[in-house]
Amino acid sequence: VRELFINIANCQRINWPVIKLAHKLKDAGYHLGILSNISEDIFLGLEEAHSSIFALFDPIITTSAYNDFATKPSPRV
Repeated sequence: VRELFINIANCQRINWPVIKLAHKLKDAGYHLGILSNISEDIFLGLEEAHSSIFALFDPIITTSAYNDFATKPSPRV
């Protein structure tokens, strides 16, 4: 059941115009990051499936044990 939930959560469609913009910003010298409330399990599935997209971003911060499962707008993230 858990794997099914993760697969369903990871079925979003990629917004290619936003990815194109991210490439342009990165090429122009901007630092891009992701701050997301998705769980680490869901994130890992997305990162595995779309590693070239996630390579554009640093840092990537998700809700995880590392940050005591803090979510936005917590000052801890």
